[in-house]
Amino acid sequence: MYNIIKLIGVLIRFYYIPNPFSSLANGELINYIAEPFIHTVTFGVVGIYYNRGSNPAVGSILYTIFYFVHVGLLLLCGFFDWNKIAIIVIAALYITCHVLINKVRNSI
Repeated sequence: MYNIIKLIGVLIRFYYIPNPFSSLANGELINYIAEPFIHTVTFGVVGIYYNRGSNPAVGSILYTIFYFVHVGLLLLCGFFDWNKIAIIVIAALYITCHVLINKVRNSI
């Protein structure tokens, strides 16, 4: 089951999720360079909510979801023309969401 979900996630990421840097000159090159960073951040965020090895299919689904979220946040930054203040606000709100979710999750 894991391999099927993993393949679906790869296909979705490759074919359906847009390049968040397309609004920039050399957007394809920037996306190629940024991809390892997006992967690392996504992998780290999934690790907050998923215990490695517990259910690989769930981990793969979470990875795809958070990858989509991270690309969406980058697209949002591009919508604001990569304004530094907008980037800081978006990042702060995103981190705050994770902190609040973990606080609620730990209190249950």
